Amino acid sequence: MPADIEAMERKAKRLEALLSTTKMLNSTLETDFILKTLIEETLRLLDAGDAAILFLLNSTTNLLEVRSYTGFDREIENVRLRPGESMTGITFARKTPMLFQTAAEIQKAQSTLTRESQELSDRVLGRIPAKLKSSICCPLIYRDECIGVIVVDNFKKDYLFTGEDLELLQAISNQATIAIMNAINYEKDMKMMKKMEQYNRIIKEQHSRYRHSTIIHNRLTNMVLKGCTLQDIAGEISLLMGKSIIVYDAFLNIKAHSFSDDDHAGDYLINRDSFSDRIMDTAPWEYRDENTGLSMVMNPIVVSEDILGWIGVVGERLPYKEMDKITVERGRTILALEFLKQNEIQEIEQRLKGDFLDNLLADQDRDYVKRCAENYGYDFSKNYCIAVMELYERGSDIDRGEVLTRHNFVRRKNIFFIISRIVLKLFPGSITINKGGCMISILEMPEDGNNKSIKDAITHMVEAVVFEMSAYYSDFEIYTGVGRQFSDLFRLKSSYDDAMKALRILGKLQKKRPVLFFDELEIKKFLFSNNPAELKEFAYETLGRLINYENSSREEFLNTLKYYIRSNGNWSLTRDKLHIHGNTLNYRLNRIKEILGLDLDDYSDRLKIQIAFEILDLLDAI
Repeated sequence: MPADIEAMERKAKRLEALLSTTKMLNSTLETDFILKTLIEETLRLLDAGDAAILFLLNSTTNLLEVRSYTGFDREIENVRLRPGESMTGITFARKTPMLFQTAAEIQKAQSTLTRESQELSDRVLGRIPAKLKSSICCPLIYRDECIGVIVVDNFKKDYLFTGEDLELLQAISNQATIAIMNAINYEKDMKMMKKMEQYNRIIKEQHSRYRHSTIIHNRLTNMVLKGCTLQDIAGEISLLMGKSIIVYDAFLNIKAHSFSDDDHAGDYLINRDSFSDRIMDTAPWEYRDENTGLSMVMNPIVVSEDILGWIGVVGERLPYKEMDKITVERGRTILALEFLKQNEIQEIEQRLKGDFLDNLLADQDRDYVKRCAENYGYDFSKNYCIAVMELYERGSDIDRGEVLTRHNFVRRKNIFFIISRIVLKLFPGSITINKGGCMISILEMPEDGNNKSIKDAITHMVEAVVFEMSAYYSDFEIYTGVGRQFSDLFRLKSSYDDAMKALRILGKLQKKRPVLFFDELEIKKFLFSNNPAELKEFAYETLGRLINYENSSREEFLNTLKYYIRSNGNWSLTRDKLHIHGNTLNYRLNRIKEILGLDLDDYSDRLKIQIAFEILDLLDAI
């Protein structure tokens, strides 16, 4: 009777403890707290328990993973078990509580471990499994599905787990399963709520961006429709961003600007030579001048991968704030439309100028031609000449007329822009026409210029075009033919024909040069009609001993002789051109006479030398 009373009291205490544990488990929805409490309370209620582990199934890997434990080192966290292996896995698979009371039962269950799991168990648990005296494993069942296993181990010889312990652990696990699932579902709901909040925030931000984008687009579009200028658009973008804005063309020339402070446009002139490697970038990039401290973000205005211009945002750094990014994007779109509109206007002007040129060349409708000439600012009292520039891809055959005609619309416009800007700068009042792959310029001659100074000015113009072209379009070459001067507008055709003849002969020259004047061609045209081998023989008979002169002074002697002959034997002019002392010039001329065996004061000898140099210029023999 006393034993029965003692058993009833023990059972009552366990029920009371179970109720207390259940209340504690249901007092929170924090999963980690529930798991930790479950393990601690289980050990407290089971007198034979020395250590406890709670495994939960990872539905992604289908492995049982340790979620809470007591009585083990931290290495136990690395244990992963498959359903069906070890005491834990067997319990999970069978979905029924299991009591292992003998070493044989424990050994049999542990023998189901895979080789990989056995190696992991040995590494993490060492000899702990061999020390086990008894173990209780109880599945956590939720809606007929096992979600995990509670394992309680005993290492004491004198006290083993009993059936009552198994019943108590099963009761605890039933209550624990409900608490765990409530907590897990709560966490899922909270995560879902956070995701929904995040989605709502994203939707609001997208709506705000869309609304902001629409407002900016409408404002800028209305400005364009009302005929606003680039300057007006730059001012609006500056107002929207609160930043200083500069609009550049494709070659980084300032087209418009609006400053939010005391800045000046002159402070933002970019050294184009420093950015020849960035001028074709289609992504925004940061510009910083270490000397002035100037910094801004350069945003390309791109259409079909071609850059029409740039928006410079002063004092900005990448990445942009979201609203500023939208403003820049919409600004780029509207400015692209404005640049395209200006290009279209230029295209119409070019077609009209092309018609004007066609009528001039065909000598038709003189009254119409005169009216057009007056509209284009043609001054009938001045002299003009025609310069024709042709573009070639490097490696193409200029002699065969492989003119570059396939480059895209924007590149052709950009090249025309380079040429027309330089022509107008050096020859104000001139007209440039883009026609048939050629750039045709009607150059207005300066009133006070002599023939030599005009040639020097035209040569300088062509060199400036070649230099700037090399910075942006290094895969192109440009050659120029220049016709004779004229004052009568209807003599333009003759000058044009002269320029085209000069280009054709330039194509035949082995030693290419960027410009050739028609009035320099009389001797060359005559020489071209002769056999090249005979020409070369004559040149070497005349200058061969100097060309083959094996001395470091060879180049100096050839250069000196060339200057002396082309200056018509003018001693002073040759000395000044070569920047040498008079005694040095006398020494060189005397040595040249000795080497060649020719008299430089004799007209016939000088003529032979001049013709030989013309031949060498054609044949590139030197």
